[in-house]
Amino acid sequence: MKKEVYYFFVLCMLSVFFFDAKAQDNLIILTETGTGYQNQSWFSSGRGNELQQDKIKKFWDEGKYITSAAYSSRGWFVTMARNCGYTAQRYHYGKDWPSDWILQCFNEGYYMTAVSSGIGKWFIVMSAGTGYTDQTWTFNTWSKDAEFIEEKWNAGYRITEAAKCNGKWLVVMSKNSGIGMQTYSMQSSYENLSSKAKELWNKDYSVQLIEYADGQYFMVAAQYNDGHEPQQSFNVFQGSPDDYISKQWDKGHDIAFVGGGYESPGSSSGGGSYAYDNSGNDDGIKTKTTVDPVTGIEITTTESPDGLVTITQKTPCVLCHGSGQSYIPGYSCTACMGSGYIVTTSSFYKSQGAPAGGGYANPGGSYGGYGGYDGSGGSGYGGGSSGSGSDGITCSGCGGSGRCTSCGGSGLMKGEYYYTGGDEYITNCPVCHGSGRCGVCHGTGKL
Repeated sequence: MKKEVYYFFVLCMLSVFFFDAKAQDNLIILTETGTGYQNQSWFSSGRGNELQQDKIKKFWDEGKYITSAAYSSRGWFVTMARNCGYTAQRYHYGKDWPSDWILQCFNEGYYMTAVSSGIGKWFIVMSAGTGYTDQTWTFNTWSKDAEFIEEKWNAGYRITEAAKCNGKWLVVMSKNSGIGMQTYSMQSSYENLSSKAKELWNKDYSVQLIEYADGQYFMVAAQYNDGHEPQQSFNVFQGSPDDYISKQWDKGHDIAFVGGGYESPGSSSGGGSYAYDNSGNDDGIKTKTTVDPVTGIEITTTESPDGLVTITQKTPCVLCHGSGQSYIPGYSCTACMGSGYIVTTSSFYKSQGAPAGGGYANPGGSYGGYGGYDGSGGSGYGGGSSGSGSDGITCSGCGGSGRCTSCGGSGLMKGEYYYTGGDEYITNCPVCHGSGRCGVCHGTGKL
């Protein structure tokens, strides 16, 4: 079997010694139905940390194979599952691009099934049992890559992997991939990306992969030869994906692809983290998740057909930094009740406008939100309504009030933190750090 190897690529790989060391800012997760995967697992190393090779071995020993991998805001992020079709697997993890090793793997029936780069290293996964009959790649400026893709499409190859490194795109293309029609696009914002995805879904395409670099989303979509059209959902995170993944698993979705991405100096992704899906909306419910890139606050907005809007704000606990542990050994954090998160939920009818404040709830227990240091400790919603006009979108985190929904805008909370005399223990609100301002809109009430 003839393998097309481009030696200019090897020369380009020498630049890995000067690898772009910027931390990648995004974690992109694409989920879908009908993968056939069983007992899927995932793990992440944490930003700046080495790949957890011991975990790969552990899951290999359990009969699972790597199905996707990326370096992201969570460090190395790897998914593994049983029943993915692979019969054997090996990987390379190091600073050099292993051309000779890849050729050896080709000759033994292995093909690249995941490629990513981060912290100065390549992580290349090669699998047997893919069904591919040939594979080739390019690593160049995008204009050259585009010419390469067009040429290989005409020769029967289809894009199966992509990654960006040092200002150039690596594109892997394979034969006999099961993909019929295929298309790709570059989008400069998440809003454009989601609009393009909806357009493609309406044309019976399925999203295949999404990567991000230098303020651009690279999306590949395809129509499969067997005609299957999975229900899909994707989300772009800077915060934790735990809840999102659990909810997708509960709906019968598996993680089909994981992508990463980074910002170059002066570029902008538009900020935030968003979710979008084509899961049918049979019940008419619309859901969107965003994550503020500065604070890491995750907000999920759900709108039902009758106009009822529910906003859930999930904030990593600033006091315990998400650990759930108190500074006192053996005790749980009293701000988040040991959960590592502070969650605020409010509901209102769209026709009546958003509430001005909200209660305070938490997975580890629920209790009234402090309305300020006046001893009331009361929960409930204020009488204000959301702002309107053309000067911005009402902040869904605070309902337009600009106030921190955990402390009611006072900047103070009661709790077992610092003794100030008398009968009370008072501290600055661990969510707003005592400012009293909403962490999403930074006190403006607008987005």
